[in-house]
Amino acid sequence: MKKFIITTTINEPTEATLKFATIADKKDFTFVIVGDTKTPHEMYQQLVSDFQNVVYLTPEYQTELYPELSEIIGWKTIQRRNIGFVYAYQNGADIVATVDDDIFHMNHGEIIFY
Repeated sequence: MKKFIITTTINEPTEATLKFATIADKKDFTFVIVGDTKTPHEMYQQLVSDFQNVVYLTPEYQTELYPELSEIIGWKTIQRRNIGFVYAYQNGADIVATVDDDIFHMNHGEIIFY
């Protein structure tokens, strides 16, 4: 079963982002981070190097993969995450979860995510 976690961000990697990257590696998810024009791209490219199951979609790559969708959505909007949904679908996703990079729920120090 292919499981994906999708987010979009303009922030530096947050505590939540790092936890979701860790979950992706431990629980065999693919964590797709959809960048925007303000996203610190180098930091997310480093995350891809540091974690096995993290994919970072740069603005250029999004435009290359989905030029019409990218143009319709525009930039500097949370709707960029739709690019991540399409990416997950085209890569055989059975389950897709969407998360915010700055909000997560904790239970005794652990993210609640099954």
